[in-house]
Amino acid sequence: MTGFQSPIKNVLKKVSKAWAPPPRLTVTEWSDEYRMLSPEASAEAGKYYSSRAPYQKGIMDAISDRKVERVVLMTSAQIGKSEMLLNMTGYVISYAPAPTLVMLPTLSMAQAWSKERLAPMCRDTPVLRDKIKDPRSRDSNNTTLNKQFPGGFISIIASNSPASISSRPIKNVFLDEVDRFAESAGSEGSPVNLAIARTRTFAGSKIVMVSTPTIKDYSPIEINYENSSKNEYYVPCPECNEKQTLTWEQVQYDPENMTVAQMACKHCGSLIDESKKMWMLKNGEWRSGSDNPKIQGFHINELYSPWRSWLDTAVDYEEARSKPEMMKVWVNTSLGLPYEGEAEKLDAVELQDKAENYNEDLLPESVLCLTAGADVQMDRIECSVFGWSGNDETYVITHKIFWGLTTDTGVWREFNEYLLSIFETEDGRKMRIASTCVDTGGSSTQSVYYFLKGKARRRVFGVKGSSEQGRPIVNKPTFIQRYNIPLYIVGTDTAKDWIFSRLKADGLIHFSESLDEEYYAQLTSEKKVLVMRNGRQAFRYQQTRKRNETLDCFVYGLTAKEILNPNYEILEQKKNADPESEKPVARKQRPRLRGKIL
Repeated sequence: MTGFQSPIKNVLKKVSKAWAPPPRLTVTEWSDEYRMLSPEASAEAGKYYSSRAPYQKGIMDAISDRKVERVVLMTSAQIGKSEMLLNMTGYVISYAPAPTLVMLPTLSMAQAWSKERLAPMCRDTPVLRDKIKDPRSRDSNNTTLNKQFPGGFISIIASNSPASISSRPIKNVFLDEVDRFAESAGSEGSPVNLAIARTRTFAGSKIVMVSTPTIKDYSPIEINYENSSKNEYYVPCPECNEKQTLTWEQVQYDPENMTVAQMACKHCGSLIDESKKMWMLKNGEWRSGSDNPKIQGFHINELYSPWRSWLDTAVDYEEARSKPEMMKVWVNTSLGLPYEGEAEKLDAVELQDKAENYNEDLLPESVLCLTAGADVQMDRIECSVFGWSGNDETYVITHKIFWGLTTDTGVWREFNEYLLSIFETEDGRKMRIASTCVDTGGSSTQSVYYFLKGKARRRVFGVKGSSEQGRPIVNKPTFIQRYNIPLYIVGTDTAKDWIFSRLKADGLIHFSESLDEEYYAQLTSEKKVLVMRNGRQAFRYQQTRKRNETLDCFVYGLTAKEILNPNYEILEQKKNADPESEKPVARKQRPRLRGKIL
């Protein structure tokens, strides 16, 4: 019998081996083994290697750690977060199938992610190729936003779609660009809370939140990161071998000679060359700043990126430092940090003390073009005129009030004559107001429409404010068919962010000595406060006094500049070549108008 036992044991071993479950893989191991990068979605098409960006390993493996319930990634741009999200998705489809939800801010972003990211990955990664059928095949149950595969499905949705959020239970929830999500999914409350609620019936559910942050203390990704393990990536110095995080304060370069940037060691002070970055990354490690094993949070910035040099970041900083509105973007997208300082109330007296010796009778020599913004009340039209020069340097020229019932034609005739005025600069140039925006949102809407009819050729446009978070200052116009006039919806909060950030900086906004105390009181009549909207915190402007017309006029004058889109370089050349010119030079208008008025 002994002679027969050995062959039987061998057979049993082979059978056991064949039926044994596959070895448990982490997301990183799966990605290194199977993932292929697609040419249309990656600058480095071909085999994926986690060693290309070593910091990604700790982030992705937190997903496959059974003890971790939530992963929070507060990040800059250019660190590979899109590829990490795709790796997590591919891991679910191929290796750990389960009902999965991927949420993006808008429907267009959800569709683009599915078509331009997910579909190419599934096509080019062999282990995924047969898991999800082509939506165009007859027997496919798949659509662009719903993908089925053996053992699970992926539903790709927009944050503002309540019907798609509150349906079937989900095990994995991947939330991309959380800070750009809608405040509410219809009337049902926070889309993040709705999505997370769908995981409650699943044991071992995973929630992944990814985003660049926005405003300090109000950024959803920052709030979640602060309640996590707060991991940061520590890398060694090539000289002293002490480990440290990479911060902007360590970057050294010459602003007058932007050819090289180096990193100063926090411990020994030696200057580290960019060529040492990959060695530092490969020998780095994640260290937690708080004990919270179930919620693993990670913060990383562009200084770690293999795809961006320290010099690239320095060049972007130098460009952003003179434009406060760009500095916020730089802090968010390059440093992966929330921006501070926007909620402070401006001081009217301090602004008035900066008034300069010019007025509407003689404009500063540096003014290259003029715009106007008008606010309409029942008994008056208030209008501010603004001068503009390079870098959008702004000169508040004057603020006029035209008294009279706005249901009558007399006050509109007076206002129109003023818009046709000729202004003169210190160097003898003459110019007219190149673009004007008039508020249509008050109680005299029909009177405003009647006034605007036929004036688009003069770039006199109607506007209506919207406080929707994240809305651009100016969008493509709609048309009021009855009057055949364009109407622009203005992102008022975005415009006020632009104005307030530049008011805090020196030398970007100038004020005429002709402006009175009331002008400044109204200009500083609002501040940002935290409010609750549909169960979610939001940052909104709130009036601190009853009247705020001069601030509204500034918003509309800025909007007129955005529509005009002046080419300051050409205007400067024209100024030097032909001082008698009255006609402003503008780039092709953005956005374009349509219809007979052109």
